[in-house]
Amino acid sequence: MGPNTKKDSFNDDENAILHRPTPMKRVANVGHYFNKVVRRPLAEKPLAGKRLRDDAVDFRAVPTTIKRQKNVEEGRTVKEPIEVEEEAGIPPLAPHSTQTAGVPGSAPGEGAIEIMDFETEDFMTDAQLRSHLRKLSLEQTKKDALKLKERTSMALYQSHNPPFRCASGQSVELADGSFLRIMEVLRDGHGKVFLTGQKFVRQSSVGSWMRKNRNELVLIRKIPLTTGELDPWKFVDEVTIGEVRRNRKIILTNQSFPSISIREDAKAFATAQEDIELGPLFCRWAYTTYVNERRQSVEYILERLNHDNADNTVRPTSNSATAKPTRVRHSEIRAAWRNCDTSMGGSHYEVQHSTNFDGSAQSSRVQTYTFGDAFCGAGGTSRGAVDAGLKPLWGFDLCPSAMQSYRRNFGHHGVDCRGESVQEFISNHLLRLVEFDGVQVDILHISPPCQPFSPAHTIPSFERDEANQAALPSIWHLVELLKPRVVTIEETEGLYSRHKEWLHLIINTFACHGYSVRWKLLHCQHYGVPQNRKRLLIIAAGPGETLPPFPEPTHGVEGTRLKPLATINSTIGNIPANAEDHDVDVKFATNEPKAPFDGNTHARCVTTNAGQYNYHPSGKRPYTIRELARLQTFPLYHSFAGAKGITEKKRQVGNAVPPILAKVVFKSIVKSLKDSDAKEANERQV
Repeated sequence: MGPNTKKDSFNDDENAILHRPTPMKRVANVGHYFNKVVRRPLAEKPLAGKRLRDDAVDFRAVPTTIKRQKNVEEGRTVKEPIEVEEEAGIPPLAPHSTQTAGVPGSAPGEGAIEIMDFETEDFMTDAQLRSHLRKLSLEQTKKDALKLKERTSMALYQSHNPPFRCASGQSVELADGSFLRIMEVLRDGHGKVFLTGQKFVRQSSVGSWMRKNRNELVLIRKIPLTTGELDPWKFVDEVTIGEVRRNRKIILTNQSFPSISIREDAKAFATAQEDIELGPLFCRWAYTTYVNERRQSVEYILERLNHDNADNTVRPTSNSATAKPTRVRHSEIRAAWRNCDTSMGGSHYEVQHSTNFDGSAQSSRVQTYTFGDAFCGAGGTSRGAVDAGLKPLWGFDLCPSAMQSYRRNFGHHGVDCRGESVQEFISNHLLRLVEFDGVQVDILHISPPCQPFSPAHTIPSFERDEANQAALPSIWHLVELLKPRVVTIEETEGLYSRHKEWLHLIINTFACHGYSVRWKLLHCQHYGVPQNRKRLLIIAAGPGETLPPFPEPTHGVEGTRLKPLATINSTIGNIPANAEDHDVDVKFATNEPKAPFDGNTHARCVTTNAGQYNYHPSGKRPYTIRELARLQTFPLYHSFAGAKGITEKKRQVGNAVPPILAKVVFKSIVKSLKDSDAKEANERQV
């Protein structure tokens, strides 16, 4: 065995098949060339009975001729015969002789195979051959990929077994039980047929956050943020024609359930099973999930179809002689829900006086959106709402010291401050307000106690936890009685990551009342809060309203064209020495200093006890109450009260929504309301 030969890895016991880069012979067999020859084993063993690789050539069975096609075409004669290895048991050919044999089973002269000699420049090394084959394979792969990407539109595709028709605008049921409203029928370069369109599933399959109404569907979409296309109505799914089972009828409507549903449809069947298998299907909801580059879901939207998305048709009903339209205007849906006329631009009017440059007095009527704060605490959310231009009407909380702080900051602005539980507020005051005074807030904020769901909740208290959890179902009654245009809920991230059953209860509450809703974990440092603090934010919009988006981040790292991230030093460095609740002589409980750290960074999450390892960057003392309040972005003039002193004030600060976060959220909501109100006012004029 020469130094340029190596043993093939096909079979450890097989030594009859070898690669020989040099010298090289090629066998022409139906246009394919091989650089492998069969050599006799070193031991004198016959080749009979030995198993060869599929691509190996046994020269003893190869018919031969010494003429080379290339020389014949060019009019040249063969100079030398091909030298065949004697070791393979093949006798050499005589010079200038021709030996031809047909393929077994063929007539003489037919199927003859030529063995041709090659010149030096015709040879390839093993490495060159592998590279060449790899290149050919890659080129074929690219061609196949291009054919797969090729799409030719088809007007109609019809199948007879099973029988169905596919065309733009039609709907089909798929093998997995989902449904597709077809937007386009396509055929690729290989002749395979695809369907693109909007995909639907039954409400019974989406989870506990929706009612299980018969023949009611949900439009579902999972959109990667990396696509750059954030408009969910431009996103489509693609399925193969093999997934289609049959045609179905799907009606898109923005009417409130049970209007335009199987309950009152004239084409309903006699039995529920027939309705499920053959009856018309109705969709009034769309569920969208946005995923990041790691395929993690980062934002969820459950949204009612609006006037523009619904079908512009009429549907016959079983209980009425006239048909109902499948879509109605936003104002009609809103009026049916709120039972009153909604003031576009805000429900609160006030007259503001000003002086002109010439000294004359001027008065103007200003319109603002009204605001209610449930579980208001010390007033972090209300502070952000006022800074965003909202008019607070009322706030309630069961904690006496928190309500004392709230009253101290907002009572002189005419805000109704109620130290009550949510049950007492509903029974004693909310019914009176709605029934007698007709007071309905435009924007309602709800921050139920979050301690049972917080990751920092390490010491359970059965009675307190049970009372706090009982506050969540009260959201239903607040929404049902107040009928706000927009609702916001701020909660601990633990409700999203550890207690999804409670989160689904909240989403179900909004869906049952016809509210569109979106939820997401927000990183507070992206909005100017100098903490590593993540909070769950839920925004819901009532029937007939446009669902406001989440606010864009206002702060970021260098190079993002945003404001620089707030730090501990930039936040607490400007507190006056004589500021309220700013006793810098406070000491650690152990009276021992701790390790100092860089203050040009974020603080740990501020909690009701200030937070573990949360202390002043100097390491010499804990944070003062005012420093904690500033880390929560309370202004210096916001006051705190409490009979228990430092402990009670820390609890109020830690439980609060950062005012700067609330301000950014409410400014985004106000902008959305103003835009939609202006658009609706223009449509009314037209």
